[in-house]
Amino acid sequence: MAIRQLVAWILLALAVISCQFCGFANGEFCQKVNTTEGVGLPYIPPSYQTRIEMNILTKNQTYEFQEWFDGYLGNVRIRRYQKDGEIDDYIYNNATREIYVIFNDLVCLVINMTGKTDLDLLFGVDGRLLPSSALMLRFSKEFGMEYRNKSIVRGITVDYWYSCQTWKERKAVFEVHWYFSASSWNTPYDVNLPVRAEVIGEAGDVSNPRKFHMIYDFVSFRDVLMAENTIFDTPTGVYCEDRMQVQKPPELPAVMSYTQEMLVHDPALEMVQYGNVYYDGSQFLVKYQFRDPNGDTKPPFYNPGSMTVIQDFTTGISYFIDDLIGNCTDKPISNDFFDTEDPPIKDRPGWDIIELRSPKDLFRIDETYQFTGKRVVRGIPIHRYISLRKDYEIKGRPGMNFTFEYEMLDPRVSEVVLGKNKINQGKNIPVQLRITNYKSLGQIDDPTFNYQEVYNFYNFDTQVEPDAEKDFDQLQPYDLDVTQCYAKAERKNILIRFLNGGIYDKYVKGSQNLFIRRATKVLANADLGFVNPIRFQRVRLDYDDVFIYLIFTLLDGPHPYAQFNRLTGPNRYIESAEQTANVASELDCLRRCNSLLMPPCNSVAFCPGSKSGSNCLLSSSFKKDTENPDKTHQCSVLIRPVSVIRPDALELSLETAFDLLVTYVDSSLFRVPMEKITPETGNIDIVNITALDIEQFEVRPNVDLALTGRHLFQFEVTKSAGMPPTRAMLDALSVDDCAEACLGNADFECKSFTYCYSLGQCLLNDASPREQPDKVVQRGLCNLYDKTELGLFTKEPGLSRLIDVHKDLQLVDTDRECAAACVGSSPSKPCRSFDICDFGEGLKKFCYLSASHKSDDSVKSEPNLNCTHYSRSFTTDFKQQFKVSQPDLSAYTATHSDLNLDYCSRRCVEDYGEKCNGFYYCEPYNGNEVRSTCSIRVPGVALVTKPSGSSGVPSCAYYS
Repeated sequence: MAIRQLVAWILLALAVISCQFCGFANGEFCQKVNTTEGVGLPYIPPSYQTRIEMNILTKNQTYEFQEWFDGYLGNVRIRRYQKDGEIDDYIYNNATREIYVIFNDLVCLVINMTGKTDLDLLFGVDGRLLPSSALMLRFSKEFGMEYRNKSIVRGITVDYWYSCQTWKERKAVFEVHWYFSASSWNTPYDVNLPVRAEVIGEAGDVSNPRKFHMIYDFVSFRDVLMAENTIFDTPTGVYCEDRMQVQKPPELPAVMSYTQEMLVHDPALEMVQYGNVYYDGSQFLVKYQFRDPNGDTKPPFYNPGSMTVIQDFTTGISYFIDDLIGNCTDKPISNDFFDTEDPPIKDRPGWDIIELRSPKDLFRIDETYQFTGKRVVRGIPIHRYISLRKDYEIKGRPGMNFTFEYEMLDPRVSEVVLGKNKINQGKNIPVQLRITNYKSLGQIDDPTFNYQEVYNFYNFDTQVEPDAEKDFDQLQPYDLDVTQCYAKAERKNILIRFLNGGIYDKYVKGSQNLFIRRATKVLANADLGFVNPIRFQRVRLDYDDVFIYLIFTLLDGPHPYAQFNRLTGPNRYIESAEQTANVASELDCLRRCNSLLMPPCNSVAFCPGSKSGSNCLLSSSFKKDTENPDKTHQCSVLIRPVSVIRPDALELSLETAFDLLVTYVDSSLFRVPMEKITPETGNIDIVNITALDIEQFEVRPNVDLALTGRHLFQFEVTKSAGMPPTRAMLDALSVDDCAEACLGNADFECKSFTYCYSLGQCLLNDASPREQPDKVVQRGLCNLYDKTELGLFTKEPGLSRLIDVHKDLQLVDTDRECAAACVGSSPSKPCRSFDICDFGEGLKKFCYLSASHKSDDSVKSEPNLNCTHYSRSFTTDFKQQFKVSQPDLSAYTATHSDLNLDYCSRRCVEDYGEKCNGFYYCEPYNGNEVRSTCSIRVPGVALVTKPSGSSGVPSCAYYS
């Protein structure tokens, strides 16, 4: 569109005067008047916004506009409303002296105002670009403003002002009849509001003057800008080509993590999806946690649950982990994820490799982004940048253009993220990304198709300069648990001991993560044969008064088939094989490739039956379109997806690596450097903590926190503690198994146990920490469990059951003391329940012991907020052994009906004592009208383990 054509209708939007004429003014039309003295001109606020209805009487036309004027920053926006809902905007950016002409919030045309153009007329008066608000409205003393009288316009009492003006740029003469609300007329603001401006004039050749007559009505005039922070910004998703670049987008760090919320607005799909991203370009690692809504129909798990994908670009392997059940699959990195790209290999045509996207490429941030202003998003001050992208594609819509609009945190704003990092100044923090399909002029596309993705970024954590020596929450390879991708024979559980002697408290305490990172760095030393630290999994640090324990699981080297992509199609081959070999299998061919250093092996062809005598061809090439010259036999071709990052080092096998590590520790070469700064002097005390010995252990539960179980409730736990000496040490798979071993131990009375989660060790003790508190020691990853009598009772807070029942009163400090008194009662005066009541701080608790039980019909209850009732749980004396469907219990003469499980246990204990060998508890089945049966097994009665023969569910359980 030509500039002059554009001006012809842009000028209609002028708030005071607009014309479509050109020529010589007829100076005889009117004469300039002097400004009336003694009558103050109406005040025009420096900034304002208004709606304008413009009627061109000489053309029988009506136009509607909105105008925003900022006299402080010098910005103007004019909006024109047209037929069929179309809107045109004209925004003047005073900082860059540009005008953005925007059609329907879609297409933008940039006009540079640094040179003299016809568009100076749009926002200028007498050659002055963007004058004051009064000059902008052409209502100023310099124009000559004559006060006439009061009048009525649109029912409003107004002051009438007259002016005769010339427009030099258009060589026109015209009268302006201004009407402002009178001071006697109440308005929402403390100003005389402009109500109407009537413009009558002529222009053109003197012999043939051209007349014009326009009326402007001002509605909703306000002396403030209601949206001053955003009204002069270009609309969301609008890209203005050739816009001046005034501020480049920030650089993104090499290490970052964040949570993203993705909102998709598509005619066929409305969706909100969440994911966690951990990106570490310094270690070539990416971790992505998400949930695929169509995961139940997709490999590798066909599961709609959440999934974790770990991309290791050091080895070229992707690990897919099912977060629901823990399955793990490893395969070659593909180009299916957001963190991968196919880089151009200019000097190697035909090569095909995948690389980790750089931080800028990951977010598609480059030099094409334009700074469009500041605003607030999600209540956060941001800087906005926009770019037109041709490198983004959605399925089924190839060749479309999209705008990427980033909201970056204002650098003045501090970001406090979860974790240990220092508070970030918002220099590199994206807050939101908005992706919109772009409809440019002349673009061939469905005009009704509207697509938008919105990404909200939360808890964006960054490390500008990654430093493994500093204690910060960087993505660590040993935290990426890929253990389940390796069979039991492909991993070893290892314990390395260091002497403590106060070293932990002085150098390690408070810096445990730093110790682990430095120890892992020693482990990953290439001299030991470990290229990739991801082989060290579940690294934990433990300690006691004697030792510091480094515990980890060592994995075997990467699976060869997970490092190579298999090419499909006939007659495949590889280019220029540098080495050949004769091997037994395709797997051996891949292993041979992995054993080569210089040059590195990147592709193999396994050709059984080859005439050359060598069936394994090895090449450093990545080319995959070469045909097999010997078509009499088939070759399988496999190519690495990534270029090897460490071609100068090899991954040793599991056994070789462990043997070398043992030698390294036995030679006192395994040293972890740590330091402590003395605050008073600033001196740095450095120590090398040397490993004492190393051993392998078998059982390692995949738990880090205490679990609950049917036996644990009988113990009180003290975290990060232990209690030597140990009477018995067991290998337990769970902490509840350890609790059961303590309760069922027949060799000695087990009063407590220590359970170490990293080692899966169960340490039984015949002493209680209450009896020997001086024996309790710190153990970082162990918990101390003390057997408590409270575990034998069922707790009912806020209730008292011992009403009008014989009871024994004692004064105690804790509930546990009351429980101990109940358990220790004499047979002649048994205790089956107790109430404990607390009547105030500093007072002893009232402990009421009773022989009654909540299952007794005579026991009544009432609410009492000061009391808690405990009834003996007899089921804790028994363990369910098995279930049987409808066993024949006719020989079990001691049978009771209509009892619950706890009462059945009580009958066995109290009625039969030592003669109770166990009991069957049966729920109703096949229409049995009896609610339940309790059949007690006494001496001389055989144990029934088989069903009676009739069908039915296993409704009877045997307890002993």
